[in-house]
Amino acid sequence: MIAHSVEWAITRYYRRTPHGGAFRHDDWLITGCSGLALLVLDELAPEQLGAVVEDIRPELVDFLLASQLTSGGRQHDFPHRIAVAPLTVDLAQNDVTIRPRVAAQRNVHYTGEILFGLVTYLSTVADGPDHARFGQVYPAVGRAVAALMARDYGIRQQTPWLMYAIRGFAELTDRLLTANGQTDAEVARQYRRELLAWSGRIVAGALSAAAEERDPRTVAVAGRAQAQAQFLGLLGDHRSAGLDQPPLHDLAGSASAQLERDCALLLSRQDPETGGFVGSTEQPIMKIDDTQHATSALLNAALMLGA
Repeated sequence: MIAHSVEWAITRYYRRTPHGGAFRHDDWLITGCSGLALLVLDELAPEQLGAVVEDIRPELVDFLLASQLTSGGRQHDFPHRIAVAPLTVDLAQNDVTIRPRVAAQRNVHYTGEILFGLVTYLSTVADGPDHARFGQVYPAVGRAVAALMARDYGIRQQTPWLMYAIRGFAELTDRLLTANGQTDAEVARQYRRELLAWSGRIVAGALSAAAEERDPRTVAVAGRAQAQAQFLGLLGDHRSAGLDQPPLHDLAGSASAQLERDCALLLSRQDPETGGFVGSTEQPIMKIDDTQHATSALLNAALMLGA
């Protein structure tokens, strides 16, 4: 059933470009949607890719990497949508030039969605036969992560997708470097500490914002809960590797307490008949974003708090 739904989406919305492929909405190629598509395709059984559903993952990756910004204050970040047919026409010079047109509109979730998709793809191909492919993608993703971490990206944006990506990249980097000997293992440990500290700053920002909230939107509460669960999971991974970081103990306790409060708030907004979640107390309307993020938040919390 899922495979056929994915096949339908590819047939209807997927477009190939000179630099790979992406999912389209109206006159725009949507990078965040293309990143999430990598997650969906990774969930399909191997025998379904190429048989029931065309394996477009390499094309999606090519497009996302080609769209990566190379200059300016957002270097190594990603545009959030790109015009399908950007034409610049100069009739006086009889010149028709194709120039990529990047949308001014930004969605705070897209960069995290793209990185999470790319990291998931890397984890899939890391142990496979296509080592050359991995060697092309991993450095580009690493540069993006390093640039975003240097800018403390995520503190203002507060998107759960970025936290999924940070945890996944920490696991991937640790696995790769540790396999190459003791020297690289120490590099991996230091890099994990930096990623953990970055995620801690993001969570601290979320806790500070939570203290000022009045009737927050369900999707925002659910996003924060997912981010906190991923932070607690990353901290647990860190401890399991023997790399405990005491300054984060108080933050972990605060994050756990806020996660419990957020879960209680989400459950209070669940409709008992449909199982869906309303958007807020003042606007009790059910939308798919609220329900899907609330459900994911509660599942993540159950795993983290249960452990």
